[in-house]
Amino acid sequence: KHGVITRRWTDDQIAVFERAWNEVVAEDSANDPLFAEITASYNTWRKAYSKWGAAQALKPTYLD
Repeated sequence: KHGVITRRWTDDQIAVFERAWNEVVAEDSANDPLFAEITASYNTWRKAYSKWGAAQALKPTYLD
């Protein structure tokens, strides 16, 4: 209706974004103790939560 086209980033594109983000995080963490503390807290939460993200969609093997 509005001409919107949704596209998924490729795994290679996501890997490039993640590498760039990790560089920014490392630099900012080195220069800002509060940023480093918040980032560490977020990464701890992200690691614990990742199992739920992986389980949110049906895998093809579930359909057998």
